[in-house]
Amino acid sequence: MRKLLLAFFILISCEPLTDLQESPSGRFMAFFTIWPGEQGYDVWVVNIRSKGTESELTLPMQDYPASLMAYMSWEEDEDRLWLYSSDDGKYFYWELTDKEWQTGAWSIIESTPLCPPQSLEEQRDRNRRD
Repeated sequence: MRKLLLAFFILISCEPLTDLQESPSGRFMAFFTIWPGEQGYDVWVVNIRSKGTESELTLPMQDYPASLMAYMSWEEDEDRLWLYSSDDGKYFYWELTDKEWQTGAWSIIESTPLCPPQSLEEQRDRNRRD
């Protein structure tokens, strides 16, 4: 019960650490926050909210320290949110299917019809140049 109360308090008290990113349909907003992680370091938290500010998804990325760079971007034509971790070069995505957010991972090695959006690649590349 204590963990549930702590998580609720953190959820309602945390401010977005990144700019709010609106989905292509305009139905959702996404942003990062930081929570204390289970391993003793702060971790990135992916937040997706509907336009009415109701929480759709709050997902602590337990293996991704907030001290490392991470980028997020909506796919240009879909309400599919992508995340890139600079720590290990992994890509993740979330999409709404049947009123539930499903997650997946992408790898250049595996054959898949999905690809990270160009806007995510541009964020990553811009950071490498700066």
